[in-house]
Amino acid sequence: MGTNKRKIKNLLSAIFTFAAFFPCYGQTKVDIERVNKLIATRDSAVDARFEADLNYFRESGESFILISRPEYYKRLRSYSQEIRERLFPCYKKCKGSENNRRVLALLNLPQYMKDSLLNFKYTELEVRAGLGDTAAQREVYDKFKTFIQRDNQTSDEVYEYLHKEKLPAIMLVYIGSDESIRMYLEGMNSIDVYEDMDMPEPRNKVSVFMDLIGNYSAYYGGPVITNSFYYDRFLYTEEGALGEAYQAWLRELEKYFEDRHGVKLNIQAPYLIQGWEYYPEH
Repeated sequence: MGTNKRKIKNLLSAIFTFAAFFPCYGQTKVDIERVNKLIATRDSAVDARFEADLNYFRESGESFILISRPEYYKRLRSYSQEIRERLFPCYKKCKGSENNRRVLALLNLPQYMKDSLLNFKYTELEVRAGLGDTAAQREVYDKFKTFIQRDNQTSDEVYEYLHKEKLPAIMLVYIGSDESIRMYLEGMNSIDVYEDMDMPEPRNKVSVFMDLIGNYSAYYGGPVITNSFYYDRFLYTEEGALGEAYQAWLRELEKYFEDRHGVKLNIQAPYLIQGWEYYPEH
C-alpha cells in the first residue's frame, strides 16, 4: 500500500540526522568538544525551523505544523500559554480539532482544560494517556505488550500493531513516565524480524529492535551511538556478516540505557536490516 515504505523512509530520515556529523564514530576517537559544537549547530537549525513553523501557525492557525516533526514536541511547552489560548476554543468541532487536541496535550495546561479534554468523548487515546488518564495508559501498555508478544511476520503487521496505533509517540512523548519508557526499552530485547513487504523479492528483513530504537531516537532523543554509528556500520548487512563490533555496539547501548533510565537490557537482535540497501528520501 506504500504507507509502510514511506513510514520507514521518513523514520530513517529522522533518526539519521547525525549521520553527516559523525561519519567516523566507532572508528576513531571522538572529539567531545567538536561533537558538542555539532549538536549545538543541529539544535540551532531545528530551532530556526521550529520558529518558522510556529510563525506559520500564528498566521494560519493550522496546528498540524506544530506536530509535523518529532523534535518539535518538547519545544512546544515554552509557548504553552500562547498556543493553548489559540487552540483551546477549537478543541471540539473546528476543522482540524483532532490536531488541536494532540498539540494541547503537549502543553502545560490549567486543570479545567485538562478536564474538558478528558471529558470530551472523542478525545484521542494518546491525548487521554498524556493527560494522565490511567485507563488510557493501561490500554496503551496492553497494546504494546500485545505487539511485542505477537509473532510479527511482515511490515504490514508492524504498521498495524505499532505505528498505526502511534505507540512509540504515546509512550515516549505523551505518557513519558518512567514506567512507559521502561516498558518501551524492554521491548528492545525482542529478537523478532519481519519482511518489508514494500520491497521486491528477495525482500529485506528488518528487526523489531530497529523500529524501536529508531523511534526512541526520533521521539526521545539519543546519544551518538543511537544514530550515525549504526547507520554507517550496521544498517544493512548480508547474512552472517555482523561480528564483534556489532555486539560491542549493543553492549554500549545497554550501558547507555541503564545509565540514563536505570533499565537493564539484554539486546540480542540479529541485525538491523538484512538485505539490499536503499537511502532515505530527504
